[in-house]
Amino acid sequence: MKKLFTLLITTLSTTLGFCAETSSEVDNIERLKRNPGTYLNCQDVPIFYKGNPLEGLNTFAVIPPYSIQSPEINKKIEAIIEKELGSIGTVIKTKTEDMNGFGTGNILNIQIGRVSKWDGGELPISRVTLNVETPVVISKTNVNSLPRVWSINDFIDSPLDLKSEDKAIGAVQKILKEFTKNYKFANPNQIQKPTFYVYY
Repeated sequence: MKKLFTLLITTLSTTLGFCAETSSEVDNIERLKRNPGTYLNCQDVPIFYKGNPLEGLNTFAVIPPYSIQSPEINKKIEAIIEKELGSIGTVIKTKTEDMNGFGTGNILNIQIGRVSKWDGGELPISRVTLNVETPVVISKTNVNSLPRVWSINDFIDSPLDLKSEDKAIGAVQKILKEFTKNYKFANPNQIQKPTFYVYY
């Protein structure tokens, strides 16, 4: 039992070592210490490590969230996307019929939606997710695939509706900031800035 406990602590320490780098990660670690029954999902915090899958990705097709119904909130989210991604690269606004951005293969997808329970109901929260997908070939089977290679989540403490959509603004900005920090960490000596084709 003692050996198993030691192995568990070592594994958890290693996992947390990958996750904890900035103040927000330290806050998560402190929360975990106060609530030992809480499981810390590394997707909910930035992940800094060598061999980061964001390394070398230079061009992205950016798909903003389409679940927001308020035109005013949509405009604010669009402005945040352009501001945060523009801080590390070049942002190009494009229309859905322009497929140039998708020719790069890399997709940055931002989604906002409700969270379902196991029994089919809905929890009183909403999830904001940023996924990076890139084409790969599975060497064992030679199958082409488009898996998620990097992902981060944040949560809003209410169901997504017209009354709560404004809360999504801060969550979108947070996950974009985490993405830009991770991208810069993965590409410290990059000469050419990345290009983001944002589809509206």
